[in-house]
Amino acid sequence: MKNRLALVAGTDPEVAQLLGTLLQEWGYDPVYADSGEGALTELGHRRFLVTLFDLGSQCGEILRRLKAQGGVPGAVIVVANPDDGDRAADAVALGADDFLPKPFTADDVENVVKSALGRPRRNWERLPDDEARLRLHEEVGLWRSPKMSEVRDIIEQAARVDVTVLVCG
Repeated sequence: MKNRLALVAGTDPEVAQLLGTLLQEWGYDPVYADSGEGALTELGHRRFLVTLFDLGSQCGEILRRLKAQGGVPGAVIVVANPDDGDRAADAVALGADDFLPKPFTADDVENVVKSALGRPRRNWERLPDDEARLRLHEEVGLWRSPKMSEVRDIIEQAARVDVTVLVCG
Protein backbone atom coordinates (compact mmCIF):
# COMPACT_ATOMS: atom_id res chain seq x y z
CA MET A 1 0.00 0.00 0.00
CA LYS A 2 3.05 2.27 0.22
CA ASN A 3 2.47 3.70 -3.26
CA ARG A 4 -1.11 4.71 -2.48
CA LEU A 5 -0.60 7.33 0.21
CA ALA A 6 -3.54 9.57 1.09
CA LEU A 7 -3.21 12.60 3.36
CA VAL A 8 -6.17 13.41 5.59
CA ALA A 9 -5.67 16.84 7.15
CA GLY A 10 -8.43 17.87 9.50
CA THR A 11 -9.12 19.55 12.79
CA ASP A 12 -12.07 17.25 13.62
CA PRO A 13 -10.62 13.87 14.66
CA GLU A 14 -13.90 12.00 14.07
CA VAL A 15 -14.25 13.24 10.48
CA ALA A 16 -10.54 12.58 9.81
CA GLN A 17 -10.83 9.04 11.19
CA LEU A 18 -13.95 8.35 9.09
CA LEU A 19 -12.26 9.62 5.92
CA GLY A 20 -9.11 7.63 6.69
CA THR A 21 -11.08 4.44 7.34
CA LEU A 22 -12.95 4.81 4.04
CA LEU A 23 -9.73 5.46 2.14
CA GLN A 24 -8.11 2.44 3.79
CA GLU A 25 -11.05 0.24 2.72
CA TRP A 26 -10.41 1.36 -0.88
CA GLY A 27 -6.73 0.43 -0.76
CA TYR A 28 -5.12 3.71 0.29
CA ASP A 29 -2.64 4.11 3.13
CA PRO A 30 -3.91 7.14 5.11
CA VAL A 31 -1.56 9.58 6.79
CA TYR A 32 -3.12 12.02 9.26
CA ALA A 33 -2.35 15.64 10.07
CA ASP A 34 -4.40 17.53 12.66
CA SER A 35 -3.44 21.02 11.45
CA GLY A 36 -2.44 22.97 8.39
CA GLU A 37 1.16 23.10 9.62
CA GLY A 38 1.19 19.33 10.04
CA ALA A 39 -0.23 18.90 6.54
CA LEU A 40 2.47 21.12 5.02
CA THR A 41 5.14 19.17 6.88
CA GLU A 42 3.81 15.86 5.54
CA LEU A 43 3.54 17.32 2.02
CA GLY A 44 7.17 18.40 2.26
CA HIS A 45 8.34 14.86 2.98
CA ARG A 46 6.08 12.49 1.04
CA ARG A 47 4.28 12.12 -2.27
CA PHE A 48 0.52 11.57 -2.00
CA LEU A 49 -1.99 10.23 -4.47
CA VAL A 50 -4.84 12.18 -2.85
CA THR A 51 -5.11 14.84 -0.13
CA LEU A 52 -8.29 15.74 1.74
CA PHE A 53 -8.29 19.07 3.61
CA ASP A 54 -10.89 19.61 6.34
CA LEU A 55 -9.28 22.72 7.80
CA GLY A 56 -12.15 25.21 7.72
CA SER A 57 -10.99 28.79 7.36
CA GLN A 58 -7.32 27.70 7.23
CA CYS A 59 -7.76 25.90 3.93
CA GLY A 60 -7.16 28.85 1.60
CA GLU A 61 -4.01 29.87 3.44
CA ILE A 62 -2.68 26.31 3.41
CA LEU A 63 -3.25 26.05 -0.36
CA ARG A 64 -1.42 29.37 -0.86
CA ARG A 65 1.49 28.14 1.24
CA LEU A 66 1.52 24.80 -0.61
CA LYS A 67 1.87 26.73 -3.87
CA ALA A 68 4.90 28.55 -2.46
CA GLN A 69 6.42 25.53 -0.69
CA GLY A 70 5.72 22.91 -3.33
CA GLY A 71 4.95 19.28 -2.69
CA VAL A 72 3.04 16.40 -4.23
CA PRO A 73 -0.48 16.35 -2.76
CA GLY A 74 -1.99 14.42 -5.68
CA ALA A 75 -5.68 15.13 -6.12
CA VAL A 76 -6.65 17.89 -3.66
CA ILE A 77 -10.14 17.72 -2.17
CA VAL A 78 -11.52 20.29 0.25
CA VAL A 79 -14.12 19.16 2.78
CA ALA A 80 -16.52 22.02 3.53
CA ASN A 81 -19.69 22.76 5.45
CA PRO A 82 -22.71 23.64 3.28
CA ASP A 83 -22.56 27.27 4.44
CA ASP A 84 -18.90 27.49 3.33
CA GLY A 85 -19.70 27.58 -0.38
CA ASP A 86 -17.57 30.68 -0.97
CA ARG A 87 -14.64 29.16 0.89
CA ALA A 88 -14.89 25.96 -1.17
CA ALA A 89 -15.05 27.97 -4.41
CA ASP A 90 -11.98 29.96 -3.30
CA ALA A 91 -10.14 26.70 -2.59
CA VAL A 92 -10.96 25.38 -6.05
CA ALA A 93 -9.72 28.68 -7.52
CA LEU A 94 -6.47 28.19 -5.57
CA GLY A 95 -5.91 24.78 -7.12
CA ALA A 96 -8.10 22.26 -5.29
CA ASP A 97 -9.48 19.61 -7.65
CA ASP A 98 -12.87 19.28 -5.97
CA PHE A 99 -14.76 19.78 -2.76
CA LEU A 100 -16.78 17.45 -0.58
CA PRO A 101 -19.77 19.03 1.17
CA LYS A 102 -20.67 17.97 4.72
CA PRO A 103 -22.53 15.92 5.72
CA PHE A 104 -21.33 13.20 3.36
CA THR A 105 -21.81 9.49 2.82
CA ALA A 106 -19.23 6.87 1.90
CA ASP A 107 -20.56 6.98 -1.67
CA ASP A 108 -20.10 10.77 -1.77
CA VAL A 109 -16.46 10.43 -0.68
CA GLU A 110 -15.79 7.63 -3.17
CA ASN A 111 -17.35 9.58 -6.06
CA VAL A 112 -15.43 12.77 -5.29
CA VAL A 113 -12.11 10.92 -4.89
CA LYS A 114 -12.60 9.00 -8.16
CA SER A 115 -13.66 12.16 -9.96
CA ALA A 116 -10.69 14.17 -8.66
CA LEU A 117 -8.23 11.40 -9.50
CA GLY A 118 -9.63 11.24 -13.03
CA ARG A 119 -8.70 14.86 -13.78
CA PRO A 120 -5.29 16.08 -14.95
CA ARG A 121 -3.05 16.89 -12.00
CA ARG A 122 -1.90 20.38 -11.17
CA ASN A 123 1.85 20.61 -10.71
CA TRP A 124 2.45 21.80 -7.13
CA GLU A 125 6.17 21.07 -7.18
CA ARG A 126 8.31 24.14 -6.81
CA LEU A 127 10.81 24.62 -9.60
CA PRO A 128 14.42 25.18 -8.61
CA ASP A 129 15.50 28.79 -9.22
CA ASP A 130 17.58 27.78 -12.28
CA GLU A 131 14.63 26.01 -13.91
CA ALA A 132 12.22 28.83 -13.06
CA ARG A 133 14.59 31.39 -14.58
CA LEU A 134 15.05 29.25 -17.72
CA ARG A 135 11.29 28.75 -18.07
CA LEU A 136 10.66 32.49 -17.73
CA HIS A 137 13.36 33.21 -20.33
CA GLU A 138 11.74 30.74 -22.76
CA GLU A 139 8.28 32.25 -22.23
CA VAL A 140 9.55 35.79 -22.74
CA GLY A 141 11.33 34.61 -25.89
CA LEU A 142 8.12 33.05 -27.14
CA TRP A 143 6.24 36.30 -26.46
CA ARG A 144 8.76 38.16 -28.64
CA SER A 145 8.57 35.75 -31.60
CA PRO A 146 7.21 37.04 -34.96
CA LYS A 147 4.02 34.96 -34.69
CA MET A 148 3.27 36.28 -31.21
CA SER A 149 3.93 39.79 -32.49
CA GLU A 150 1.10 39.23 -34.98
CA VAL A 151 -1.15 37.99 -32.17
CA ARG A 152 -0.32 41.07 -30.05
CA ASP A 153 -1.19 43.34 -33.01
CA ILE A 154 -4.57 41.62 -33.41
CA ILE A 155 -5.22 41.94 -29.66
CA GLU A 156 -4.35 45.66 -29.75
CA GLN A 157 -6.75 46.20 -32.67
CA ALA A 158 -9.53 44.28 -30.91
CA ALA A 159 -8.95 46.26 -27.71
CA ARG A 160 -9.97 49.46 -29.48
CA VAL A 161 -13.48 48.10 -30.15
CA ASP A 162 -16.13 46.98 -27.66
CA VAL A 163 -16.24 43.29 -28.69
CA THR A 164 -15.57 39.94 -27.08
CA VAL A 165 -12.49 38.18 -28.46
CA LEU A 166 -11.36 34.60 -27.90
CA VAL A 167 -7.66 33.94 -28.50
CA CYS A 168 -6.84 30.24 -28.88
CA GLY A 169 -3.70 28.29 -29.57
